[in-house]
Amino acid sequence: IQREIKSTPQYVDIEYEMDERGNVLQYQSNLMVDETILATGLGTNKKKAQENAAQLFYEQVTPTKNPKK
Repeated sequence: IQREIKSTPQYVDIEYEMDERGNVLQYQSNLMVDETILATGLGTNKKKAQENAAQLFYEQVTPTKNPKK
């Protein structure tokens, strides 16, 4: 990620979904650089949400390979 955007990204984690007891069911993580959200990921814990955000960003900046027919 740092190579693509030439800056250090930050993750901002949010408790996205909670049950009636206040237990967190799902986290949202925003991958940000300079106050700009580059990608958002969801997961059952903060690490998974961050990994999902990083994967989504990577897929956005990586050119897709066209399969030869």
